[in-house]
Amino acid sequence: MIPEASRFLALLIPREKFAGVGPIADRVAGSKLRNDLSLRLLQGYLQGTLGQDIDDHPAAGLLGNHLVDLIATAVGGEDYAGRLEQQGGVRAARLVAIQRMISQQFGNPGLNAATIAAQLGITPRYLHLLLEETGGSFNQHLLEKRLERAAALLRDPRQQGRKITDIAQEAGFNDLSYFNRAFRRRFGDTPSGVRDTADRPLTPPAR
Repeated sequence: MIPEASRFLALLIPREKFAGVGPIADRVAGSKLRNDLSLRLLQGYLQGTLGQDIDDHPAAGLLGNHLVDLIATAVGGEDYAGRLEQQGGVRAARLVAIQRMISQQFGNPGLNAATIAAQLGITPRYLHLLLEETGGSFNQHLLEKRLERAAALLRDPRQQGRKITDIAQEAGFNDLSYFNRAFRRRFGDTPSGVRDTADRPLTPPAR
């Protein structure tokens, strides 16, 4: 019996698309994907991209190529994963997973690159190298998520009775002075000022 909460995703990929990934192409059809890190990377990549509106042909083609790499990795095992590691699909999936984990765990004040790297089975140095491709460091991505969360709470009418200290802590800040400085630098106003003008659009300061 299938639980009601189950969800299925069907991917239709032409067999010839696997021709370029080596001998693994002969055993893709009918293969069962192993329930390991490679499968979690594939699932995470799908979760991170299915909600996006990809209409242009180059972006859709890139997404398809990434999926081929990830499926081949999930079928071929860790030895095969090593061969594909430098190709787009695996790297893209790891980057999506890193960003998703930051979004899920930013409220933990002790969160750092080493923690997420360990969860993904990669080294902290490799994590930093992947994030460099986005133009931002791990700390920059983490700070942005925390500031966005704090700003959203401050502007939420249901949160008006809460102390700013409590909101900062929920967003992952354990240093109120640092939070105030970072918040003002990002939004051009203090946390209390943003709360007082919650009915106005929140925009970052002009550069």
